[in-house]
Amino acid sequence: MIGHLPPHGWGEARLDEVAEVVTGTTPATTRPDFYGGEIPFVRPPDLDASDPITDASIRITAAGAEGSRVLPAGAVLVCCIGSLGKVGFAGVPVATNQQINALVFDRRNVEPRYGYHFCRTLKPLLEHMAPATTVAIVNKTKFSQLRIPLPHPDDPKRSLTEQKRIAAVLDKADAIRRRRQKAARLADQLIPCLFYDMFGSPTANSRKWPRRPLGEITLIDAPMVDPRLDEYCDLRHYGADRIDRDTGRLLPAKTAREDGLISGKFLFDDRYVLYSKIRPNLRKVALGEQQALCSADVYPVRPRADILTREFLWALLLTPEFTEFAIKQSGRANIPKINREQFARYDCVVPPLPMQEQFSSRSKHVLTLTSEQANNEHEADNLFNSLVQRAFRGEL
Repeated sequence: MIGHLPPHGWGEARLDEVAEVVTGTTPATTRPDFYGGEIPFVRPPDLDASDPITDASIRITAAGAEGSRVLPAGAVLVCCIGSLGKVGFAGVPVATNQQINALVFDRRNVEPRYGYHFCRTLKPLLEHMAPATTVAIVNKTKFSQLRIPLPHPDDPKRSLTEQKRIAAVLDKADAIRRRRQKAARLADQLIPCLFYDMFGSPTANSRKWPRRPLGEITLIDAPMVDPRLDEYCDLRHYGADRIDRDTGRLLPAKTAREDGLISGKFLFDDRYVLYSKIRPNLRKVALGEQQALCSADVYPVRPRADILTREFLWALLLTPEFTEFAIKQSGRANIPKINREQFARYDCVVPPLPMQEQFSSRSKHVLTLTSEQANNEHEADNLFNSLVQRAFRGEL
């Protein structure tokens, strides 16, 4: 890699010395005969999602591929515009758009899976190389000049054997990591499943629960405070970016002092549900924890304890049905958001409180499980990343 010496006894080569570097192109979108075929057309959202890539959200025809180079299975795909450092490995012949540089490695010198795992280490370097522009970009020339470390450079056969060994170790470790990820995603579905099992769809309301506007049964009454004051500056600060989309988990956050906050923030505690009013399609909703601060882009919503439980309200606000309502209210603004009046108008189902309390009790057990799964996933990611770094330092 640029700026780093290879491990002792190893050599290195420029990417364009051991691979053909191919920048993708997009077939004309005005030609419907170019689309709907059998060739996966890979774009940045398709990277980092599955390994290997055998399908994509868009497919092109042979006619569409005539103006877009079809890459062979085994090509390594690296995003160099926008989402820098996202990587994929072609499991079948694919084509890509112009945001992706593909590496078709010379298999006499580089084992493709070894090259794939190496490219997964490039994200920080690519981000450092990109000029300070609106859209981050590393051009093909600069990308081609990056260097890949290679074991036993004077003995190609021995080098390939060692590369295959390293790739096999990393493949096995990555498979374990991905299983942990899958388990965590499945665990995240437990509470939504429990909600629908107990209460049904809040829109269809086939169980005929009474309804009341949210404004009558919740309060947005958290006080606005100055985060610079001594009693608040060491509290955690949660903006919308600290709420994990869809799952409702709070992500690690800095204190108000660490964030250098100067404008007023809401002071909330564990009676509240945090609802991000910006871009409601992201479904950023979380249970408040202890005493902390949240930004003005987040509503701290307190359910009336004699009518709603906090966990019921949280799960309801995460449903696709409420999200659909919120999206309709937010209109077509550049940055869609739902205001307080619109939020308060939502016609909320109100099941019996003992039933909600039963849901809350079960939810707390599930939340303990999902928290453990998330910690396991995080630990697996850290261990895998450490293993990758060791691999390319010659320590495996």
